[in-house]
Amino acid sequence: MKISLGTKELSLTGRGEAEAYLTVIASIFQLALKRFNNLGIVKSGGNLEFCIDESLSGDAFRLIMEENGAQVFGGRRRALAYGALEWLEEQNRREASKATWPREIESKPDCKFRACNQHAPSLLDSSQDRLGMTFSAMEQSLLFRANTFILAQNWPSHTNDAASYSLCPELAPFANPDWERPAYHYRESAERAAALDLDFFITMTEFHFPLQAIEKYPDWEGSRLVCGRELQPGKNVCPAHPLTRSYVHSKTIESCRLAPSAAGLELWLGEKLNSIFYCQCPLCKSTAAPERVLMLVEWVYGAMKEILPKGRLILRTYLCAGRCWHEPGIFSQIKDKFPEDVIIGLIGQYGDFNYLNDPNPLIGMFPRDTIVEFDIGGEYRGTLHGYFSGVGRYLEERMELYRMNGASGFAIRHIDWLGDASVSEAFAFYAKQWDFERSLPGESALFLENRFGHEAGAGLSALLGIGEEIVRKGLHILGLNAFGCFGFLPDTLERTRYNALDHCARMATGGVGRFFKAVSDPSVALDEKDEALRLCEEFRIIVENLKPILPDKLFKALSCSAEIMKACTAVHRICTELFLRKTRYERAVHIDERLWEVHAMRKLACDLLAWYRENLEVAGEIDLEKLYEAHGMDIFLPVGFDAGKRLPMENVKALSDKTLREIDPIYDFFDWNIIL
Repeated sequence: MKISLGTKELSLTGRGEAEAYLTVIASIFQLALKRFNNLGIVKSGGNLEFCIDESLSGDAFRLIMEENGAQVFGGRRRALAYGALEWLEEQNRREASKATWPREIESKPDCKFRACNQHAPSLLDSSQDRLGMTFSAMEQSLLFRANTFILAQNWPSHTNDAASYSLCPELAPFANPDWERPAYHYRESAERAAALDLDFFITMTEFHFPLQAIEKYPDWEGSRLVCGRELQPGKNVCPAHPLTRSYVHSKTIESCRLAPSAAGLELWLGEKLNSIFYCQCPLCKSTAAPERVLMLVEWVYGAMKEILPKGRLILRTYLCAGRCWHEPGIFSQIKDKFPEDVIIGLIGQYGDFNYLNDPNPLIGMFPRDTIVEFDIGGEYRGTLHGYFSGVGRYLEERMELYRMNGASGFAIRHIDWLGDASVSEAFAFYAKQWDFERSLPGESALFLENRFGHEAGAGLSALLGIGEEIVRKGLHILGLNAFGCFGFLPDTLERTRYNALDHCARMATGGVGRFFKAVSDPSVALDEKDEALRLCEEFRIIVENLKPILPDKLFKALSCSAEIMKACTAVHRICTELFLRKTRYERAVHIDERLWEVHAMRKLACDLLAWYRENLEVAGEIDLEKLYEAHGMDIFLPVGFDAGKRLPMENVKALSDKTLREIDPIYDFFDWNIIL
């Protein structure tokens, strides 16, 4: 097999089992040439010969390089791809160091699991090539030397759409009539993963059941009273009901049959209100939450082993952001009771909300394989809204800490959200897993230099670092997130209080103290915002200086990001002070203090409205298509939408009017309807 290297050709030959894998190596090789640009400019052609060597363990490879090619030996097929990529990188190093040939390299990874968790959009949506997106993510994972691919359908990652309930006749009438389409997606994905030699897992979230069945089996519905609050009807089922186990068994068996070559399943706990934790019927009330978790794990694990006897179960411990603080109490009681081959999956961002939160408290708790997953695509650091922000420093610190506490490997999700420049951090993330002596920020900078040249690469690396600081100081309050990941402007001040205090601060060491430090002295938090605004201007200047040497598409996207970050930081400064003033008002005892805060809030509300009026036109000119092209994902405009103008103002209006009527009935307040 021959592949083109510009004006040269490279021959690929394989012995034995390696011969059938040459098409995969060629595909990954071409992807590397496109992705790495300068890194992939090979000065000469030649021949690469591949062979499986059983003396090498697992993902290890040995590379014997010669003047006109190399011999690549691997412990398994995917290790041959890793060796080919190493040879490609060595071409660039050879040019830099003028190294002599021949040279032999033997290498093996430091981390057992190097995973990609792909959250595919709804498999029922035929408007895009969903299968092509999954295949692309798989190939990119292999390009980064990952070895595990976890496929989850959308959110909350269920497999109901692909289930016919053939083993549960009671639920068969309620199966998705189009179940074959997502089932086909799973089957094809499993086959592609097998061809690439990636360990393939399917994610299940239970109980995500067919709601219509509740109407026919009303006794299946769980008791809805939780903490004095009644849930909406049809939102949970009773774990003790016989139909529940039959349903879980049927779903698990069908999921495994979709991917008979899979390495196993991932079980994701408690993502929706229909989880096992909510039923409060007399029988379930006698079963504590840890016992319910163990029961569900045993059901899924047992059914999985019927079809995949060598399969492993990844237990994703995430209980949803609002309930994460329950995790230590639940899992500490059952940490030694799971089967030996169960893999524990932890969320790196504890609380799944703010990437600056403390490490997951379950770290080091389990005496078995543990995978720690991070969001590197930027869901919690602004990229979803057009920020150009790095995460290298944070990942460096957290990966070191988790590995010291026994983590067997790491995963990232949203790999498909990464653009031409931000993908450098995914490359560095996996490079560090292969060799923990490597610096993650250093590897990211090296990638950018090889991809865009020395000067442009250094500039982009600096922009990633500045963007990371803008997130830390512009979107957060002393490291505490007060704003939702899918709406950077607060919808109400009460919601902001929940995010910052009730949610984020309670899960960060000293978080409550930090929060009230900002309340007592708002200038501490506002100084951060002013520094973030200064950094936004620094970011803009660097982008302008890079214009002559950047691809036009990337320059335009970075210019848009500069505008968005500046706009968001400016409005967050006002919102933060407004929020802190409201908290001071709630804590105030004396009537004069309360009136003072009300007056201050009214002024800030007017400032916020004035800011919107002044910036709406500018915000409307931001070209989201340019951002989409560069970032490779959907961008939601974070400034200028109606909710941002309306909801915070109505919240302040209601507070002010009610307060002033109670405290000072003769106060002459102006007509808010005119302003709104």
